[in-house]
Parts: sequence; C-alpha cells; structure tokens
Amino acid sequence: MIIGITGQTGSGKSVVCCELKNHGYVIIDADKIARETVNNADCLTALSKAFGKQILTSDGTLDRSALAKSAFCSREKTDLLNSITHPAIVKEMLKIADDTVSQGKIAVLDAPQLFESGLDKNCDIIFAICANDDVRRQRIMMRDGIEIDSANVRMKAGLSTQYYIDHNAVLIDNSGDSTPEQIAEKISKTIERMKTV
Repeated sequence: MIIGITGQTGSGKSVVCCELKNHGYVIIDADKIARETVNNADCLTALSKAFGKQILTSDGTLDRSALAKSAFCSREKTDLLNSITHPAIVKEMLKIADDTVSQGKIAVLDAPQLFESGLDKNCDIIFAICANDDVRRQRIMMRDGIEIDSANVRMKAGLSTQYYIDHNAVLIDNSGDSTPEQIAEKISKTIERMKTV
C-alpha cells in the first residue's frame, strides 16, 4: 500500500509522520528529497531564471530563505516553483515507494504538495493534517522565525481545508486537542483496517 500524508503549512504534519515512523511505516519525505533535488545544477539554473539571482548565495548554492520569500508570496509564484521542482521529486518518491511496496512494506508519502504534484493518484488513501488558523500561524512564526504578515502570506498560498474535503482526503485535526502520538495511532488503525478489506 501507498499512503499519502499531506496538509496545510503549520498543521504539524511532519511531527505526525515522525510518530508514524515509530509505528514501523517507511516515511518518504518530499521535503528531504526536494532539498537534494533543488541543489542539482539544472534545477538551480531554472530556479534562478524564474526567481532571480538573489535566490543564490555568493558561492552559487541555493539560499532557501530567499527562495521561500519569492516563491510563497502568491499562488502563482508557488505554482511556478512547483512546475520546476515537482517532476524530479515525484520521480524519486515513486521509485522509493515502489521499492518499499515490493518488499511487502507500507510506504507513506510525506508530501505537503501531494495534490499539486499529482502524487495523490498513486495513493490508496490520503490523510490531510489540518489545524485552525491561529494554531498554524503561531507554529509557522516559531518554526520559520518570521513575523505574522509573512506567516499569513504563506498560509494563503496553500490549499484550503475544503479542498481536501472535496478531494476525498481523510481530515485529521491537529489543533492541539490530541497528541501527535494519538493522531498517528488513529491513522495506523485506519491503515490496518484497510489491509483487511
């Protein structure tokens, strides 16, 4: 089986995925693969053409915070970033997922851009981790060390909760009423039930 885990920025998706790893699932981290992908020469060239040379450091490597500032200021800019990076990220994630499944294990795609990249089509079930706006805003500000206006811009650039509902994802609320361990347990039980169907 291939399981998709996605969600809004600041929803706490990565913490939930860490707990799922403790349940024995193989976590395929899109952010980790993306960090490797954006540092190859072809991708760096395409990104600097799209977003300007200010996203590069003095030694020609990627300045991730400068890219984030440019790429997450609007949905259009985020879509442009995705069009450059997604194909290579998707290819690598699916390769790892296929290897995992061929070994009889369950692969979990930890992918904030699961729907935008088209990875949702490869999943047997998708869980969308969501949280209320106030909680997300505080988490983003703390995580990224940014002010409230920048956090709001990042939140607006992402998908709405309604989008996940409309695309048949199983919504999981991570506003703080349940611990990440409890959420991972709930997801794990759902996956185990699916295996018996």
